[in-house]
Amino acid sequence: MDNTLSYQDSFKWYDYDERKAYNYKHSEDDYLLDTTDRNLNGDDDESDEAWDEYHQRYCTETRVCYMQGREIEVDVDDLEDFNYISSCGDYYHHDDTVCCDWCEGYCLTDHSVYSEITEEYYCCEQCREDAESSHKENYWHYSEYDKAWFEDADELTEIHMWNPQEEAYQSQTIHVDTVESLLDNGQAGCFDDEYYDLLDPETGLPLNYSDDTNAYEEDMNTQLLKKLYSIYSPSGKEQKMVRFLCSYINGLPGEISLEKDSFGNLYVTKGSGESYPCLVSHLDQVSHCRHSKDFRAVEAKGILFGYSPSKRRFENLGADDKNGIFICLECLRKYDVLKVVFFREEETGCRGSSRAYMPFFDDVRFVVQPDRKGNSDLITAISFTELCSGEFIREAAPERWGYAENNGLMTDVLTLKENGLEVSCANVSCGYYNAHTDEEITVKKDLQKCLDFVEHLIEDCTAVYVHQGTDALYDSFFECEEEIHDILHRHPSLSLEDLRSLYSPSFPRLSAEDWSRIYEDYRLVWDDVPDDSADYGFLSCHETDA
Repeated sequence: MDNTLSYQDSFKWYDYDERKAYNYKHSEDDYLLDTTDRNLNGDDDESDEAWDEYHQRYCTETRVCYMQGREIEVDVDDLEDFNYISSCGDYYHHDDTVCCDWCEGYCLTDHSVYSEITEEYYCCEQCREDAESSHKENYWHYSEYDKAWFEDADELTEIHMWNPQEEAYQSQTIHVDTVESLLDNGQAGCFDDEYYDLLDPETGLPLNYSDDTNAYEEDMNTQLLKKLYSIYSPSGKEQKMVRFLCSYINGLPGEISLEKDSFGNLYVTKGSGESYPCLVSHLDQVSHCRHSKDFRAVEAKGILFGYSPSKRRFENLGADDKNGIFICLECLRKYDVLKVVFFREEETGCRGSSRAYMPFFDDVRFVVQPDRKGNSDLITAISFTELCSGEFIREAAPERWGYAENNGLMTDVLTLKENGLEVSCANVSCGYYNAHTDEEITVKKDLQKCLDFVEHLIEDCTAVYVHQGTDALYDSFFECEEEIHDILHRHPSLSLEDLRSLYSPSFPRLSAEDWSRIYEDYRLVWDDVPDDSADYGFLSCHETDA
C-alpha cells in the first residue's frame, strides 16, 4: 500500500478488491500499474532526487543524453562517458561517436566520413578535404604541369618549358604518363635524356643550345628548397621534417637504408663500398622565430627569404640548416655510394649529435657539414679543437673553389669529434645570411657554390682521412671575441643575459667571466659610436648582393 509500485506493462489493470492484475481492463475501478510515480494510495514519492539511469543512482539533476539510439537520463555532473556534439547540441555516448582528426570535434560514428588517403575519420566532407590537402602537401609530390598531387615521387619527372619573354627554359615537374602523351602527340621532344615542350624544328636541339657549353644548364632544384623552407621545424619539434625526409628519401632510386635512433636522429646509407663519403646536417631551426600560417619562401633576383603576406613581415627562412639538408638530399639523389646523418636539436646545444650512434661512422672517409653562414668559410677548427688533417685540406683544395680555412662556432661535427670520430671533418659555408633572425636570406649562387664544392669532395677526396681530435695549435679566444662582437653589432639591444642564453652553446669553452669581459669591452668601444646596424639589415643584404 505505501511502497512505490513496480512498473508493469502487460498485467497493468489491478483490481484492488480481488487483489488480482489483468492484462485487459477488468472494471471501472482498476488501478493502473504502468507508472512508478505513485502508490496505491495515490501518494507522491517522498524523494525529490533525480534518477540517473546510466549510473543507476540518484543525483541532484539529470539531463537527456543518447546511447545506442535511445534517450537516457544522466547526472549532469558525471558526463565523462558522453561526448558533446555541437551540431546536435546534445551528448552522445562515446561508443556512438568518433573524434574528427582534423577539427578535433565529435560527431556520430554513423555520420562520419573516412579518408582512404589519411586513413582517419572526419566529421564532414570539408574536414576530410582539408586534411587530405594538408597530407598531400606534406607527404605527396606536386606536378606543376598537371597541377595535381601524386603519392610516389617516381611518378614525376621534369619538363623544360620555353618562356619567350625570358628567352629561356623554365623547369616544371610533370607526371611521366603526361610526358609520354605529349611525346606521342608531338607536343614535346626529348634531347640528351631531357624533356622539352619546344625544340628547334630544324636542328632538334633546345632553342638556347650552345656549342660552347655543349649542354643545357639546368637550374637549381628550387622546388625542393622551398619545400624544406615551408616545413617549420623548431628545436624539439622536428617531426614534420622527419616525416617529409623519410618519404622523400624512400622515394629515391637506388639501394637505400634509412634508420632512426632512440633520440630521433636519421641515418641514411646508400649503396655499398669499402668506405663512404659522409655528410651531416641538422633538422631544427631556432625556435624563437615563428611561422605564420601563410608563410612562404619568396625568390627575388636569386635571393630567397621568408615572408607572411597577411602580416606583411619577413619571417625566419630556416636556411640554417635547411640549406645543409638540401645539399644532403641532392647528393643522395646524385651519388650511388654515400652516408648521410640528420641530427635533431643542434640549435639547443647539439643534443642530437651528442647522442649519435658512433659505429655508423666506422667506414667513412670524412664527414662534412654544410652549416656555416656566408659563402667562403671552410671551418677546420672549432673551440680550440682541430677538425681535420693536412692531407684532407690539401686534397680538398678549398682555395680553388673560393673557400678559405677559418675557425668556427660549435656545431655537430665538433660534437662528433668529441665523441671520438677518428676521421677528418669540416663545416662549410652554404649561402645563408642573418641566421637566427627573421631577416635570414639565402643567396642561390652561394648555395650552388657550396653544392659544387661538396660534390668535388665526394668525387675527388677518395682516401680515408684519418685524424685524431687534438687541441688547436693556436689560441682561438680572439676569434671567439670577434664573432661575439659581430653578433652584438647586428643585435645591439641584446643584454648580457640574453647573449649568453642564445649563443653559449656556440662557445662552450667560454666562462661566465669571459662572457662578461667580452660584453663590457664591446660596450666600452661601441656605445658612443653612432648606430650603423642598418648596414647589417635585410635591405642592405639585398643591395650588397645585387
